[in-house]
Amino acid sequence: MKISPKLNLLKYLLNKLLSIILILGLTSSTFFCSKEKEIESPKVIDGVIDLRKWNFNEDGIVKLDGNWEFYESQLLDNSDFKKLDKPKMTGYIQVPKKWSDTQLNLKNSDGMGYGTYRLRVLIQPKVKISLKYKTIGSSFNLYFNDKNLLHIGKVGETKDKYLPDWIPGVLEIEDIETENDLIIQVSNFSVRGGGIWDSLIIGGTSKIVLRREIALSRDTFFCGSLLMIGLYHIANYYFRRKDKSNILFGIFCLLMSLRSILIEEIIIRKLFPEIPWIVIANLEYFTFFFAVPIFVSYIRSCFPDEFNLKIYKYIILSSSIICFSWIIAPIHIYTILLRPLQIITIFSSFYVFSTALRALKNNRDGAYIFSVVTFISILFVINDVLHNFKIINTGYYSTIAWFFFIFTQAYLLSKRASSAMSRVEDLTENLERQVKSRTRELSLERDNLINANMEIEKLSESRKRLSMIGEMASGIVHDIKNPISTIKTFTDLVKNDDITEIEKKEYLSYIAREIDRLSDLAYDILDFSKGNIQIYPELVNPAELLKEVYQFIKIDFDHSQISINLEILTDTIIYMDKERIRRVIINLANNAREEMNDGLKNYLFIIKLYKTPNYIVFEFIDNGNGLREEVKNKIFEAFYSEGKIKGTGLGLYMCKTIIDAHKGKIEYQTEIGVGTTFFLYLPIINE
Repeated sequence: MKISPKLNLLKYLLNKLLSIILILGLTSSTFFCSKEKEIESPKVIDGVIDLRKWNFNEDGIVKLDGNWEFYESQLLDNSDFKKLDKPKMTGYIQVPKKWSDTQLNLKNSDGMGYGTYRLRVLIQPKVKISLKYKTIGSSFNLYFNDKNLLHIGKVGETKDKYLPDWIPGVLEIEDIETENDLIIQVSNFSVRGGGIWDSLIIGGTSKIVLRREIALSRDTFFCGSLLMIGLYHIANYYFRRKDKSNILFGIFCLLMSLRSILIEEIIIRKLFPEIPWIVIANLEYFTFFFAVPIFVSYIRSCFPDEFNLKIYKYIILSSSIICFSWIIAPIHIYTILLRPLQIITIFSSFYVFSTALRALKNNRDGAYIFSVVTFISILFVINDVLHNFKIINTGYYSTIAWFFFIFTQAYLLSKRASSAMSRVEDLTENLERQVKSRTRELSLERDNLINANMEIEKLSESRKRLSMIGEMASGIVHDIKNPISTIKTFTDLVKNDDITEIEKKEYLSYIAREIDRLSDLAYDILDFSKGNIQIYPELVNPAELLKEVYQFIKIDFDHSQISINLEILTDTIIYMDKERIRRVIINLANNAREEMNDGLKNYLFIIKLYKTPNYIVFEFIDNGNGLREEVKNKIFEAFYSEGKIKGTGLGLYMCKTIIDAHKGKIEYQTEIGVGTTFFLYLPIINE
């Protein structure tokens, strides 16, 4: 497979990065773990360690590893070994080692029970030394010579008298003699595999304290760093839900962050001294049990094509069963499953590494650095598992490995997000240019379509109006026919020589009135067919106009035997279209007259003219029958006619249209059996 120059450059840079990471890892291991020179350091042999020739200031610290005396099912102190009838030793037991893994034939193979460890320490007197201890499973008392210097938890011979606890620390030892007895009573009825799990370290006080402080700083640093990385990627998932690798990686980081303060120095005890032991124990196993399926799911989300689905389901199913046992079972039950999960973890680690190699072969983004860091992390994980099995005694270093693994994964995820963002930005810029270009084209097309649509709407509206006029043709013809018949009748009467001059003038006035009616009807039809009203305002005195119209309509009201009154309360001059307002007044008056033309009672029609701060108001009051409820919202609709068999229905519609064109308003009040009042409001533009 031919490799491009860019890929060679990328591999070169990644090699440099990995070199830096490895250097930092080695440096941190040296700095954090403070590994002193342990070549040819004294060992515990048959319950004795000789430190008389060991210089703690120059030679460093010593692990008290080896074969200790062990007294099973006995809780002994220094006084018991001074008796003539000395306790019977069960045998020599390897430290560190779990009871369940020891070669001694102990009574309880599951590591439950109690016993006493004894070590003879030969040392130069008056030396200032300290003892560093970690967790001992799972409660203990420590005696140095005749003194009980330390008790963690409560040691007991039965489960009822026993109380577990894990609190690592440093113990300063005084009153040192040449020959000293270090006695540790241990009891365990909680977890599988009690005993002294980790090495006890003895050395100069300053170096032991420094080692402890460095370990605390290391775990605190890892906890804070992993916590921030985890929260960052969870926040990324919150804003971008499509990429599940962010949420899985974030959860894994939080688990590792929590785990870093639950193992080794157990910093959580310094943060929360009152927290119960069972909570710490459950949290420690929780972070391990749930980390495996989360980690495997994260790797599959990164390389879905390279990760076999069947193997993925097997790992998730088996680890989920163990996780479920953690939820429902007590601690002494589910800790039995710790070993199977460790085996699953090793298998998963190797399969993840093979997945990384396949991703590298397929030239996946970030596969090279991922495979290298995964391989290094696997070595650390195997080291921790073997150390937990006590096959080797090196210590737990997976936290350091996981930190650098997570750091590189955070880098890869950030790089992927950055690349995706760069592509989005490029696509966005390209899209913006295309959108702008297309928008200009669409704007021109839109303007053309709007203009065409407006023309179509005008034609459609005109056709609609003409169609409506056609539908109402019979009513219009009726309204035209009546005035024409009246004109013809009075014209014939005028031709008669027998009539007087007074009668002739009256007949001519009827003819003029009917001609005006025809003219108004023609205007209404013409204005409606146009769809708009074009007014020609001029300065007019509404009082003078009203007096003129009053004289015209009074004749019809008198013939209909309806009383009509005129009340003029203002003489203000305003701008208005005189002829159109005249048509509105006549239309409203004729509507009222036709409403009251049944002769059933004494009808009265009043026209008022008055002024408000902003309007000149025409008020038309009748005491007719009033408007029914169902017609109130329809009276201003075109071609709606109430009470007229062949009315056009354009009267009130045109009245409202004319008033609207003047920027005025028309309103009414009505009550059945009482009457109706219309209000015309014309704005006062210039007094």
